Amino acid sequence: FTLSLDIFVDRDLAVSNTERMILYRGKKALVPLATKTLQANYPDSNLLIYLQNDTNDLVVSAVTFDAAGEYIESAPTVLNVPIRQPFRLSTIYLPNLLEVYMNGRFIGSRVLKGKPKQTSTQFLPPPEQFQQTVKILNVSYWSRPLLAREIASAPPPFPIASDFKPSDLTQCAN
Repeated sequence: FTLSLDIFVDRDLAVSNTERMILYRGKKALVPLATKTLQANYPDSNLLIYLQNDTNDLVVSAVTFDAAGEYIESAPTVLNVPIRQPFRLSTIYLPNLLEVYMNGRFIGSRVLKGKPKQTSTQFLPPPEQFQQTVKILNVSYWSRPLLAREIASAPPPFPIASDFKPSDLTQCAN
């Protein structure tokens, strides 16, 4: 499948004791605990999109498995994502490949060693504790992998900072 979402990081570096989840799959909204692993905090998810706990680096991870267990396999990290400036993240998740695009441009890919975890749970927004730090809009899902040129021109129109209702409109870049 292909997933695309518009992201707005509303605060300068906000250090957390756990990864600042942007999007995950689950049956209901969760409250992640710092003492638990990503798999334990988000047990029903096969895709995790998050900011690292101590940087503004964004990670897209697939949850995979093999005979030995379940694993987190991450695409190349998107270093130092923009603050107070919207950006579009698109992810293609195939049975053996995870690709990441930012603003329609290819960032990197990861060949998956395990098989993707199967789930039919819904995609959920950031947990409540991170909703002042990171905001999302325009989550779009395609049941097939989009071509690179389709990702670059995929609707909806690109949002502006004020669409995210930032905490301080005067500091936002439009």
